[in-house]
Amino acid sequence: ADTLYLLSDGIPTAGAVTDPSDIARLITTLNREAGLVVNVVDLGARHSAFQKHLKSLAWQNGGEYIRP
Repeated sequence: ADTLYLLSDGIPTAGAVTDPSDIARLITTLNREAGLVVNVVDLGARHSAFQKHLKSLAWQNGGEYIRP
């Protein structure tokens, strides 16, 4: 695989890492070796801060941010 599509409402609620900044940083760090294109489909982030993190995640990993 060379592309990942992340579908999210932008609100992390479970798992070992729930801070949006930490999630974006972790994914970007881990993806340096894999080299995946990460596209993010925003399914309704309610706050601009969550939208900002989703956009950053996509752009830092060569993908697109999509909000239908």
